[in-house]
Amino acid sequence: MDVRKTGMGSSAAMITSLTASLLQFFGVVDLRRDIGGKEEENLSIIHNLAQIVHAAAQGKIGSGFDVASAVYGSIIYQRFRPEPLQFVMEDDVTGDELLSAVTDTGLWLELTAQRIQLPAPMDLMMGDISDGSSSTSMVSPEAGE
Repeated sequence: MDVRKTGMGSSAAMITSLTASLLQFFGVVDLRRDIGGKEEENLSIIHNLAQIVHAAAQGKIGSGFDVASAVYGSIIYQRFRPEPLQFVMEDDVTGDELLSAVTDTGLWLELTAQRIQLPAPMDLMMGDISDGSSSTSMVSPEAGE
């Protein structure tokens, strides 16, 4: 069965929601309320772990936009540098190394996920024209040329 990639972020949304649910279940984060101003810290943990899990599922570190938007909503996005995170793709990476990758803010310094809201009554719609798409080619600087 040949299933084309649509580029709509469904795998990122699924992985992000599963990651957040498991972190909530095991008490790592509390998303029910903003306890002591930790909402951003909780979202950062979910984001970082979901990025790593999504990379493992995809077999590569992608643009990260789909995971970031699944965590933060509508955003202006600047990608984190993937090179410092390449080690998470190795077969022999340890749990301690993965935990460090999630919590080491230095690895995520260049990430920007600034929340935005479209002005009313503007709506943004996307459609799949059954040819599939690649997020990387759609957001590359050359795409607008």
